[in-house]
Amino acid sequence: GRASFDQEIAADFGSFVGKIYEDWDATENVKKVEFNPNWPNYIAFDWGFTNPLAAIEFQVNPDDRIYIWREHYRAYTRLEKHLEIMRDREQPEGYRIDLCFGDAADPEAVMTVNQKFAPCIALPEAKTNWRMGIDRVSGFMLREEGEDEYGGPIYERAFFVDFSCVNTIKEF
Repeated sequence: GRASFDQEIAADFGSFVGKIYEDWDATENVKKVEFNPNWPNYIAFDWGFTNPLAAIEFQVNPDDRIYIWREHYRAYTRLEKHLEIMRDREQPEGYRIDLCFGDAADPEAVMTVNQKFAPCIALPEAKTNWRMGIDRVSGFMLREEGEDEYGGPIYERAFFVDFSCVNTIKEF
């Protein structure tokens, strides 16, 4: 297909074959994103030690658009130290954490975040039904927002990542 041509012939690795989020476009999904105190604020944790722990901070606006505005990404650090670093960061006006999400494979980490940082939940089915999570996120990359005058679909972006979140951008 076109992605295969872009990769193999045109050497465009920005559209490599087999990427999970086909509608991800760094020129469209990456922009300046600032914390908004009027929207709920969440942190998604991906536990790690040798591989970096990733803590992705995001908000969801009233139109159900996702805004990733900050990341914490570091390897070879104990969880308590990560939480201390995150707690001691400069925080924007009106900052709060409404809820954290973690990987149920490490219930002790979930308990530590609950006790020492902020409310954290981890659903075991997220591990067995990871494809549903990918599909859910994909649905925000580019989603149908209505119809044009001919009845054709109008698509708009509903997923944005701040320029500062370089590791998150690289992962997508």
